[in-house]
Amino acid sequence: MTNQRRRAAGLGLKVIKSAIDPMFEGLRAEFESMMLSPNGFHDAAEACARAWDDCTRPSETKRIAAQFERATAWLRLCGRRKTINRRANSYLLKHEAEDWWRSQCERCDNYVSNGCLLMAAIRLGFTFDRPAWRRDFPNASLNISQRRPRGNSYYS
Repeated sequence: MTNQRRRAAGLGLKVIKSAIDPMFEGLRAEFESMMLSPNGFHDAAEACARAWDDCTRPSETKRIAAQFERATAWLRLCGRRKTINRRANSYLLKHEAEDWWRSQCERCDNYVSNGCLLMAAIRLGFTFDRPAWRRDFPNASLNISQRRPRGNSYYS
């Protein structure tokens, strides 16, 4: 039970579980133990739990599920390599994914959070590495190829 649900139950309020997107709940169950939230990696479990709790409004959970789906679709078009690509961390890749989506549909929501890109990559089987010297860093590098779908922007 999340802190928000505990507070609501303590106030005698009914929490409608179906209002929270089921994909959001699945992502949280799968990735919170890895200290990964929609914001990226965290260095403490409490910080990660707070980040997940901060986005439990129904509209926010649907947006996060959509970001995860956009990241997944873009990553499926990307090649992989055997080694970690240190030239592109997840923050750069999230911008590349957004640019590609923008080039596909100018009026569509194209936002992809750093954490959603990382969750999609992990679920698709990409390997990742976080800098050992900086555990509070929310980004990671992936075994992603330099050949990736591009949009038109500074990052591409």
